[in-house]
Order: sequence, then C-alpha cells, then structure tokens
Amino acid sequence: MSDAHEPIIVLTDEFDSDGEISFVGIHRPLESQRVRRSAPIVIASDPVSDEDALPGIEQIFADPVLDDQTITERSTGGGNRRSLGDDARADTTSVGQRPLLDGIVDNASRTTTQRLDNTRPIVVNDVRAVPGTRSSKEERQAQKEIDRREKALAKASAKAAKEAEKSLQRKITEVNKLRASKQDSVREIRLYLSADMESPFSPIAGALPEIRTRFKDNLSEIHFLSEEDSPVPGSIRIKRHVKARWDQQAKRFFPLEQPFWEWDTSTLLVVNASEVVDKMISGNNELVQWIKDVRMMLDIPLGHQIIVVIKGLNKYQAKKKTMANREFTAMARAGLAAGETTVPSADVPRRIGQADIEAELVNVQVKERVFVVHVERTEDMEDWIWNLCADIALRPYKLLSKSHLSFAEGEPKRKASSMTDALELMLQEVQGITSSAAAGITAIYPTFAELMLAFERAERRGGIEKAENMLADCEVGLRQHGCKA
Repeated sequence: MSDAHEPIIVLTDEFDSDGEISFVGIHRPLESQRVRRSAPIVIASDPVSDEDALPGIEQIFADPVLDDQTITERSTGGGNRRSLGDDARADTTSVGQRPLLDGIVDNASRTTTQRLDNTRPIVVNDVRAVPGTRSSKEERQAQKEIDRREKALAKASAKAAKEAEKSLQRKITEVNKLRASKQDSVREIRLYLSADMESPFSPIAGALPEIRTRFKDNLSEIHFLSEEDSPVPGSIRIKRHVKARWDQQAKRFFPLEQPFWEWDTSTLLVVNASEVVDKMISGNNELVQWIKDVRMMLDIPLGHQIIVVIKGLNKYQAKKKTMANREFTAMARAGLAAGETTVPSADVPRRIGQADIEAELVNVQVKERVFVVHVERTEDMEDWIWNLCADIALRPYKLLSKSHLSFAEGEPKRKASSMTDALELMLQEVQGITSSAAAGITAIYPTFAELMLAFERAERRGGIEKAENMLADCEVGLRQHGCKA
C-alpha cells in the first residue's frame, strides 16, 4: 500500500485503569494528499473537553471504524504524551518501539471485539463522513448530474409552456378573425340534402352538378340523407363546424379543445310552384299548416328561419293562364257550332289568380316567419342555393362585426390607382348602383369626362329622355343579390 493510502494510528490522551491505550483512530486521506499533510483522527470512548482537546485533531465517537481491516502497524512511539508533529511518527522498524506497537494492535483488536458484541457497526470498512474520500467525490458528481438534469428539465418545461402559450394566442387570433368573404366561411359548413333530391324529378336536379362543383372548390361537402332521416321532401339542412365559444364578458371567441358539428338555425325548402299552388287552392290555410308540419317533423323552433325556394311560379301562372284561355276558346267554339247564342257553362277547375298567390305567400311569411325566394331558371337555382348557403355560413361573422365591434373601424376605404378606378368608386356611392354595375359602366366610359361627353351628345340627339337611358345597355355581371344577370 502506498503512503497516500496508508492510514495512521494515533494514540489518545486517555488511558484505561491498566494504563493501556483505550482507542485508536484511522484516517484515509485523498489520493492527491500525502500522509504527512493529512489531519489525524482520534476515536475516543468519552467526549473530550475543549481544554483537553489537541489542536488539529478531529475526534470521531464511533466504534465501527475499529473494524477497518486496513489498520497498519504505525504508532507515535512511547507511552508518554508527545506532540503530533513529524517527529512523533515513529518508524515501525525502530528499535525499542516493537513492544509498544504490539500493545497498540492487541488492545485495538480486543476493544473492537468487545464493542462489536454489543453494537452492530453503522459504517463498515470506511469512514464515509470524512470529507475528501473517493465516495464523496462520486456523490458530488452524481449530485451534479442530477442538478444538471433537473435544470435541463426545468428549461425544457418552461420552453414548452411558452410555446403552448404562443399557440393558444395564435388560435385565439384565428377564431376572432372576421371572415369578410363567402369563400372563407363556406368551408365551415356542410350541406345535407333529403333523399328525394337525388331524383331526376326533383326541382334541383338540373342545378345539382354545378352546386356540387362550387362547394367542392371551396372545400365544402354535400351529403344526402337516408329516407329514414328525410321526413320532409326537398329539405336542405346545414351543419356548422364550431371551433370556438363566445365569452360575453371578454367580448371575444376562445378556441374549444374539442370542436364539434351542430345544425344551423336555417333550413331551406326547395319546391315546385305546382305544389305550392295546390296547397293554396285547397284552402283552410293549408300552406301555413304545411310550414308548421315541417317545423314539427324537423324539430325547428319558431325562432329559427325557414327559407322556401319556389321554382317556376311565374312560368306556372303563365301556363295556367294559357290553358284557361284555350279551354274558354274551345267552349266558345263548341257553343257557336251548336247554334247557341250563349256559351255553355262547364265544370272548370278552380284556379287562383296571381294576386291571391301573392296574398297567400305574404300570409305565410308573416305567420311563420319564412323567407320566400322565386326561381325560374336552372342558373338562378344554382346561384341562389350557393349564395343562400354562403350567407348562412358568413352570418355569425356579420353579426359579430355589427355587435361588439361597432366602435371599430370597418374595412379600409379603397384607393384608386387610375382614373377608371376613381370613376368606379364614385359610381358605387350612387344609390342603386352596385359594384358590378359600376364596372359595366366604366367598361364603356373609362373616365368621368367621357361619361359626361356621351351624356351631352345623347341629349343633343334625342333629348333628355334619351340621355337618361343611355346607360341601359351597359352590361351588368351580377345582380344586387349576387346572382348572375
């Protein structure tokens, strides 16, 4: 064993009744230390007062260290009290020191055996409480590793929390962003049509391919319900994707952890004009009762909106009028051929006039709070279905912009980059001129000067009446409700 690891046995100040040494101590220094520089350790049976304690000596009151198997035979030499300097360390080979050395070892072994019979050792083969041991160094390294991992974990947790907060703020900003266009909002809805709408006899059969294409291009979908789920023929219901909840106090939307789909409060009913007129002819407010039955079967409260799209009402009235004229002409000819001076009366089916039809429609609108739309052509059906559903999708954002954000500035005013754009913006400020109509006017008269010169020429040639009607031939792409002109 090298000197750096060799323990030291130090005699204590205390002796038993026989004059023998009571305890010995060991000290195992650091690897980098030499034995002569390490502080000795005294293991005593009784505490030593501060007055009797030797300077530079560390006292340990523990029996288990006597069980250390590394005790070597080194003494301070002599039975008298001497200083603990370098001169106190005697060589194990010195003459005259051997009997004392043997006594130290024998006494240490005897004392250890007696005390270990009474008490089990707490620490075996090492003094772990002594600073500077190898085990303490490993413990410090292990503690440093634990501290490093805890610090890294805390840093990663703080970073994750910060990223989660940023993600939440982005979601809140997104759900509170007002949709200004139908294309942005229509992707949040899905259309559910009754099973009979797939039939080629349905009023929407011709417009269905174009409607499918429009909704698909805008990331929406169209589904057909089963016959069991279609109690009302011609019905179109809308489901909305709800991703946020409205906080009345904060006046803003907050994202939901679990988005869901819910039925919208608006329902469309697409019917042919003949069905509506037949209900009017039967009397007894059958048209109003029909709307009530629809609300009951679809579980639609009175506060929810029903939109009735009637196809071909004008065409139906014109057709019925033509048939009535033909029947009257045929009966008149038959009476004249028989030589009768009066036209014979015949059982003509009861018909309803245009004024009566309009009165019935107004009646059902007032009583059941329905909205009636007249459609004649297939192209009109395509435009109306698309615009109605897109308006329903955009409705929550419109209401939001008109409620708690009424104090905020609306859309920024457009700025003109050319004389044509300036004229178009000026025309849009005129009551009744839409953006599509303004675009049609500027296509013929690009500047305000050209428009006024054309007006003066028309006035000179045909008078003021012709000048006022000179814009009648301008092409208008879309009507005020968004349908094609």
